[in-house]
Amino acid sequence: MGTTPRNGTVRATYRHFHRIAWLAAALALCVIVFGAFVRLSNAGLSCPDWPTCYGRAAWPTHANEVAEHAANAIRVAEPDKAWREQLHRHLAASLGTLVFVLALLAAR
Repeated sequence: MGTTPRNGTVRATYRHFHRIAWLAAALALCVIVFGAFVRLSNAGLSCPDWPTCYGRAAWPTHANEVAEHAANAIRVAEPDKAWREQLHRHLAASLGTLVFVLALLAAR
């Protein structure tokens, strides 16, 4: 017997595994490049708390939206930079989810 799987579901899983792996590799490249953009634009600390940004899943669009947040005592809120940091976090979380899915598929 060869090493080629004969079961259709195994082949489908194998095909999906490779597609998800390529998607994860492309997303990893995007996360790296966008991370460099975040760092070079000095937006790396624009969202003080993690995984949220000023206590919200989305980034603030105006400084008055985060006026009462405790982090304002440490640094000035910069909503024009916060979207970069939070979008990078969302991309990285998506990559983490894909890696977890790949681990589950590999365990099967």
